[in-house]
Amino acid sequence: MTLFGATLANRQNHLTDGALCEFKKRATRERAVLEWQQDSSKTSSQTAAGRAMSNRPDDIKGPPYDHSVVCSAQKCRNEGMVTIRLFLFVNTRYDVGDARARCRGDSRMSSFQRILVTVALVLTATVSTAEDNWLHLGEPLKIDEATPIGEILENPAAFHDREVRIEGRVASVCNEEGCFIEVVPTGGGEGIVVNFPGLVHTFPLDCAGLEAVVEGRFYQKIYPHARVEHWQHHSFRPGVQVPFFSLAFRMDARGVRLGGSRSKPPPPAPIRIGSGNRVDLGMMGFEAEAFGIDRRSVAPGEVVPRPSTGGNRWMVLCHKGKVAVNRADGWNIPLHAGEMSFVPAGVLFEVRNTGVVDASIDLIYAKKIEPSSLPH
Repeated sequence: MTLFGATLANRQNHLTDGALCEFKKRATRERAVLEWQQDSSKTSSQTAAGRAMSNRPDDIKGPPYDHSVVCSAQKCRNEGMVTIRLFLFVNTRYDVGDARARCRGDSRMSSFQRILVTVALVLTATVSTAEDNWLHLGEPLKIDEATPIGEILENPAAFHDREVRIEGRVASVCNEEGCFIEVVPTGGGEGIVVNFPGLVHTFPLDCAGLEAVVEGRFYQKIYPHARVEHWQHHSFRPGVQVPFFSLAFRMDARGVRLGGSRSKPPPPAPIRIGSGNRVDLGMMGFEAEAFGIDRRSVAPGEVVPRPSTGGNRWMVLCHKGKVAVNRADGWNIPLHAGEMSFVPAGVLFEVRNTGVVDASIDLIYAKKIEPSSLPH
């Protein structure tokens, strides 16, 4: 009998010989499942996978199949439900009754085979522990190679409005809602502020110091003193002087992984000085108190996910190509080059490229007007 592998879903559960026997009994009685394949010449479509042993009478013997036995059970403990799955792949030929006996752990399973099972469980638990240490948020990661953060920040204009993958360490996290993290190189230095558009995901408040892998759209933008100071009150580069205008490096995250080893966050880096006197919108965005603008290149079929949580008024200007502004209130407005659309405060929306060439849009936003500030 050859042991192929085993999985232990709860790494805190350690199987003794007695516990292993109890597991096999519960597996046979409650949740055990057999799947077998008749001969190697048969196709996988002929496999009778997932047939419960409880549905098969004890007196019915199966043909001499090459079995793949899948035993699973649930153990109730005071600390919660522990799920264990044991996968045994058997090269010998035996019938269903023999397979059930093996699941019960009777004498036909040798001591050597049981030792192999225990060793595989321990090894798999070790692998599972390392993998379970990571939290994944958002979409699956797709970019194979990471671009060093230092390389991006040496020439941010070359990466502006581009999809990248970065790897580093979380230097800080918004300590109120987890709405942003700053990811810096592992050795410290200047980093990139990361958040999910529309705050569709937020970050754990205790993730500072963890390793981070991020994929999404990188961009650079100029922010006013008040905005950066607000971030600073929520743990962004504490104690660092905030200029009148700051140049910040951002990422709209598509997928994020947090975990690995934890270490003390590196000291905060200085904040770069920006200016609103002359801004190349092809290279960076701009924001002042209560309004701002971003230029986006949108590939055919690409969607700019809701860029707002609903607190601003927006204008979508189409410079090139064709786009559609799809609003949560039911309006779907097509735009061609030279046209614009207004989105009132409180309405979520997205912008989709409906053409066959890249589109270029400007997203202009302004804080909504409070009733007390309306002219009389």
